[in-house]
Amino acid sequence: LSVRIGERAFTYDRFSGALLDEACVAGRLLPAGFEETLVESILSADPVRRREALWTEFHSPPGVDRPRLVPLLEDDDAEVRAYAAHAAGWLHIASAREGLRALLADPDPRVRREAAEALGREGDAGDRDRIEPLGRDPDAGVRDHARRALEDLDRVDAALRGGPKLVASAEAMITVRDSPGGASS
Repeated sequence: LSVRIGERAFTYDRFSGALLDEACVAGRLLPAGFEETLVESILSADPVRRREALWTEFHSPPGVDRPRLVPLLEDDDAEVRAYAAHAAGWLHIASAREGLRALLADPDPRVRREAAEALGREGDAGDRDRIEPLGRDPDAGVRDHARRALEDLDRVDAALRGGPKLVASAEAMITVRDSPGGASS
């Protein structure tokens, strides 16, 4: 089933019960009442349904009980774990922090990337020591996400301390100066 609404074309996806935008994988129209089956979808044995439920949860209105995403950080499907880490970081789900920390050692690089970035977004300086080793990860994407996560932590730290932080060396990733001529930390 395909539907055209103005300039946009949608195709019905029977697994998610949504109309998917043919031009953009992030664009979709959800049927009224989909929220009622969201918990069932999150608990489904089908990883496609779990990924679609995560997408819906991530884009649901404020006030929805998002901590129900936390168990998906331990899902058998790596893509579901990666989606869950991404959503937990953007939604700042505090109860997900321990699960995100565990995912830094996940065998799948997509999961490690999303976990590092999510922890960087959370801004907990205590995660710096956990993220820094990913700067030497065999996967270039993991290294890049770790660098960005450390930069995010630097920005949060600078905002809290009221002064700028400079990343002195992208290669070292961890050399930070408090001010020009200041001591490294």
